[in-house]
Amino acid sequence: MKPHLCVLLLLGRILCGTALAQAGGVVVLAGQGKEYYQACQEGLKETLEEEATFWVLPQDGDSGESLKIDRELQARNPSVVATLGTQATRWAVERASAGDLLWPVCFAMVPSRASLGLNGVGRDLPARFTGVLLQIPFEKQIDLIRKVLPGARRLGVVFSNVNQEEVARLRDLCEARGLLCESSRVAEPRELAASFESFSKAVDVLFALPDPVVYSGVSARYVLQFSLERRIPLVGFSEAYVKGGALMGLYADPKDVGRQWGAMVNRILAGAAPGSIPLEFPQKVRLGWNSKVAGRLGIPEPDQEGLGPGVVLELF
Repeated sequence: MKPHLCVLLLLGRILCGTALAQAGGVVVLAGQGKEYYQACQEGLKETLEEEATFWVLPQDGDSGESLKIDRELQARNPSVVATLGTQATRWAVERASAGDLLWPVCFAMVPSRASLGLNGVGRDLPARFTGVLLQIPFEKQIDLIRKVLPGARRLGVVFSNVNQEEVARLRDLCEARGLLCESSRVAEPRELAASFESFSKAVDVLFALPDPVVYSGVSARYVLQFSLERRIPLVGFSEAYVKGGALMGLYADPKDVGRQWGAMVNRILAGAAPGSIPLEFPQKVRLGWNSKVAGRLGIPEPDQEGLGPGVVLELF
């Protein structure tokens, strides 16, 4: 066994006082390199009614280390595997689909079903899975946009194939609330410029969905620049987008998500079947507000009291 994996397993024993051979308990399997996972773990520890062993999944493509995790899980025989982040949860979905992961799984810090590769008819989570998605429900997002930007009537969204079903649902919700949803699908980043240009005079606000084609690296910087140059406010899905130039962002509080996650794990430990526990969305929402961008666009700062319960205004 490689030294770094030994250290991780030893750390789990020190933190939790349990040996890997002991049956039951909770194994938390985290993905690589996400600092904000720490706050989520803190929320989990506050809520969890049993001690947990914390492991870190190897880098993608390291099949040897992945097989070692498989064997360690077999030896540990946990009551619940709690996966943290998209990498760890996708790994668990793949192992369960192959028949190699037999325990209940409860996940957190996963942006959406699409991020797990589960878009498309007939593709769903295995029956033993449940968890907390990071995505703020569209109903909540649209209602907040209408409160903050009451003059907005035309919503623009650019998306790739992974979000086709989500955008269809977004259109229906917008129509039910008296809004027009203009959408444009792209297959690769080089198509972004033409899609966003088509929105330059057709929409009042740009709505960002977590999408690996549209909002990653250079493409994300292009969208932020387009929004500022064309004076079309962008609604992002993370604090980073607000700090980068989006007018506002709607996103979860990681520590509170950890508390939700812990409560779901507790239900499974108490005997509930994961398949009987519906997927949850964040109970608390942060509304990040870029005051400088708002000033340039002449948009007044929202009133905290007018945002409703469960929404916290953060000014940047």
